[in-house]
Amino acid sequence: MASIDLAEKDTALCNMCRHSIRSRIQNFCLPRLRCSSSERCVLCVLLLKITMCIVPQKYQQTHREFSFEHVRSSDSLYVLTIRGVKDQIPGNIERKFYLFSGSTTAYTIGAHYHLGIAETPPLHGKLSSPSVWRAALDWLKECEERHTCQSTSEHTVLPRRVLDLDGAQGDMDGLKLFESNGHRARYVCLSHCWGPAGCALKTTSHNLDAHKNAIQPEHLPKTFKEAVIFTRWLGVRYLWIDALCIIQDSISDWETESGCMASIYANSYLTLSAVRAADGAGGLFSDVERSANQHEFLHEKDHEKVHIHIRSYIPHSPIDAESNGKKPDGMKPERSADPSFPLLSRAWAFQERILSPRTLHFGTDELYWECRQMTRCECGRKGSVKDWAKGQFVSLLEPPPVKITPDLQLERIQSWQCLVEKYSHHCLTFPSDRLPAFSGLVKKLSDPLSMGRYLAGIWEGDATALVWVVAREPLAPPPASYVAPSWSWAYVNCPVMFCAMSSTDMTFYSIIGSNCIPAGRDSTGSVAVGEIKVKGALELAILTHNVWSFPPSTMLLRWPDSLVRWDTTEAFRSATDLRLLRLATDRVYNHFLILKPVHDGPELGDRYRRLGMISVYLVGGRSRADEQSLAAHSLFKRTEIITLV
Repeated sequence: MASIDLAEKDTALCNMCRHSIRSRIQNFCLPRLRCSSSERCVLCVLLLKITMCIVPQKYQQTHREFSFEHVRSSDSLYVLTIRGVKDQIPGNIERKFYLFSGSTTAYTIGAHYHLGIAETPPLHGKLSSPSVWRAALDWLKECEERHTCQSTSEHTVLPRRVLDLDGAQGDMDGLKLFESNGHRARYVCLSHCWGPAGCALKTTSHNLDAHKNAIQPEHLPKTFKEAVIFTRWLGVRYLWIDALCIIQDSISDWETESGCMASIYANSYLTLSAVRAADGAGGLFSDVERSANQHEFLHEKDHEKVHIHIRSYIPHSPIDAESNGKKPDGMKPERSADPSFPLLSRAWAFQERILSPRTLHFGTDELYWECRQMTRCECGRKGSVKDWAKGQFVSLLEPPPVKITPDLQLERIQSWQCLVEKYSHHCLTFPSDRLPAFSGLVKKLSDPLSMGRYLAGIWEGDATALVWVVAREPLAPPPASYVAPSWSWAYVNCPVMFCAMSSTDMTFYSIIGSNCIPAGRDSTGSVAVGEIKVKGALELAILTHNVWSFPPSTMLLRWPDSLVRWDTTEAFRSATDLRLLRLATDRVYNHFLILKPVHDGPELGDRYRRLGMISVYLVGGRSRADEQSLAAHSLFKRTEIITLV
């Protein structure tokens, strides 16, 4: 760790600092900063030392301008901006960093300008060092002793196949694939990115017997090797890795085992998350020497010298959304998540993360811990929080109360819809995995929800199941092959959003029948056929140049009166012979489903495909809306039964 000696007294601010303290932003250039520092301005002395630490020497010219901003006082996050850099667009470079004490004491600097110095510890060593791993043992012990995340019993039924690490020494000899046959023991799971080229080592029908005898260590990808090393260090004998424990060229085995994801991850002792690796060559452990990103100097406060440390900003994407500037809420854009954590953008990994009772993320700069009751990181910046993925859905992962009130049922449905929204923001290599990659969560949640049958992404008893829209543009094209029925959110390869409905809002349709046939062995995975019978009010509608007309009526609905949201790039191209199905009314909008007739045989009856949703603004709110709303113009008075496909 670099050490910079600085001794100063906590004196008054200079005129420059005194005028900028209200905005929490300080603009300066080096000559002026050096001059003020020589006059012992407490802030200028500190800024000068920070600037010399984190600004590359080539940008330390005398004419260069800088700005210093205290972004968040809660965790001592600051930003130093280097202005006027010609080879950068838009011409500025930002350096985010933390100020911390390196001890258990937090304090502030400056009698007038209160710079927060957090009590977080410095980071030493590399993530490949067992001395660093001891933090994970502390977190694991705390979870085992104080939480109810998962039983620590040795009597967990192993998955069908696991890697047996017994005898696998440092050279990896003795590693083999083990058919468990109901054997009970602890096991660890690995969550990782396969990468664009796929996994370098897989179990297939051709090498299955060979893998049962021994897996050659020289063939193991770096991530797998390091997962073996850590699992053995942890004292656990068995490790589950999807690429090696599922026969990858067997459709039947893949369907069977992928359908068991709920139990595989939910019953694991711990899941190791290779969150920073884009493929198997990335490894579990980072080789970054963490102390290289930290600097230390002394500050004299109240006649006593105290240590101040500077550390470069560390993204915390595994446990919050700060890396992309968003507050953790149901709509975190994981598809554009911090590039430091490519695993977090993947849909399969999202399911693995939620199902696992405990997850240990191996980042670039530190270890992160997630269980169902706490989050931790080595730098100490994240404690117990509620607005993160796993903790947000704890109520769905646990058995429900004996008596479920209407308010509780609504709360659980809203939590389910939030789960779908978050999942839909994740990426898949194969669009056909849209439902299979969510199947484990469905199996885990189906009993607690008590909402009837699961139908290709929705619950039969959810009155608001069809009131969803594509969350943002650009739209995606429709799937090239059958993925899901058009009425399911799984049909679109885009983030989706459910319209928020309260207990006082009204729905005007009901699902009275269904015909959903699984495409394989997994009852909650891919579907070969997905149809629902819906009872509701339907009207003919024609869209021409952004104006809706209704032949049975003289009413025209113009674009400013409504919000039309198509599902795919092709939906609006066939907008002549349409139907609108009245869905629901909330405090702001009347919602209608846009449907297109499907002409695939007169004997099949009235069949329609979903194209999108139109929401009509209620002028003056719902209490005064009936005379001005779309539903009041002698339309939507006749109830019909139709089939959506």
